[in-house]
Amino acid sequence: MNDMMQFITFIKELVDDEFYQAIEPVSAEVYFAGGGCYEFAKILKTFLPGSKVMITKDYNHCGVYYKGKVYDAKGVCEKEDFQDLTEEDKLKLDDPWRYGIPEVKFEGKEVATAVSEEIKLCRIEALLERIASLEEEKPKSYVLT
Repeated sequence: MNDMMQFITFIKELVDDEFYQAIEPVSAEVYFAGGGCYEFAKILKTFLPGSKVMITKDYNHCGVYYKGKVYDAKGVCEKEDFQDLTEEDKLKLDDPWRYGIPEVKFEGKEVATAVSEEIKLCRIEALLERIASLEEEKPKSYVLT
């Protein structure tokens, strides 16, 4: 398992251990893949300097662009399916009732805030340093013959 997948798995396991009562009967992966993707993207963005939240072109899913790849709760996504998140998109996503989704709170806090605070207590600096040292994926070039 590479460092980024290790971090993604760590986040999901942390949520399953610490905040399961807020999302039961589903797992963190189900929550973050089916309605909580924006919260997951905000968590990743907090710990990945230079990253940015992106949204799919059909506006159904969020991920984080980091060093040439887009990530969500399941791992690497097809970069071509995503576009930059606009300020208007962000305002819409910050209002969960707009989509008929009840607002989820972890210990009375926004999901991304609560999880980010918990991660900071876990002493995973070495893993985050390895992720920061990853090389950016370069676009593939093709030579026609």
